[in-house]
Amino acid sequence: MVLVFFAYFALASIAAGVLTVALRHPVHCGLALLALLVHVSGLFILLNAEFLWAVQIIVYAGAILVLYHLRQIQQHETFPLLIRQAVMRLSTKITQRDTAPFSSDPIADARLIIDHLNSTYRNRARHAYE
Repeated sequence: MVLVFFAYFALASIAAGVLTVALRHPVHCGLALLALLVHVSGLFILLNAEFLWAVQIIVYAGAILVLYHLRQIQQHETFPLLIRQAVMRLSTKITQRDTAPFSSDPIADARLIIDHLNSTYRNRARHAYE
């Protein structure tokens, strides 16, 4: 039974890796990369490496793909202007800091992101009524 799961995860990983490189649309590439990372994490489960499975899902499939899609939002013109402005303002503020972009306190990081979204919304609403 383990051999069947291994064959599935291995073949699906190879297929998702090929699709990640071969597809032209960036969002489709990101989704193929997500499928690749999920199937590689399945291989970690078969190896009884639960910690590596959790790291693979949380760090790679979660954080890196979110950053990738935020970058796509920043560049793509079909997303609403409010969201693009918030992402651009946040990324500009993060890159201009001399220290690490985020602290070790996740609550403070979430407040930073929410404050940027709120200030962008308030500025947009204020300019709409002028």
